[in-house]
Amino acid sequence: MALSADGGIALAAGPGGVSLWDLRGLAEVVADPERAACSGNTNAEIDKADWARYAGGADWSDYGGGGSDVLAVCFISPGSA
Repeated sequence: MALSADGGIALAAGPGGVSLWDLRGLAEVVADPERAACSGNTNAEIDKADWARYAGGADWSDYGGGGSDVLAVCFISPGSA
């Protein structure tokens, strides 16, 4: 992991490859994460394996993942959750 001198760019390298993050807009992401994630990227999906890994035990079917293998991230709608 490395940060640029101004703290605006982060670079991480590991067995899975290299990732680069622009942190300069982080305040906007924290203020409205849904808008930041979905702006211009409404086709983003999450599969059941990643859901299990990242959703903290939330029930897949409560968020529209009934019989589907993937959920459109920007259109997840909490049912009874």
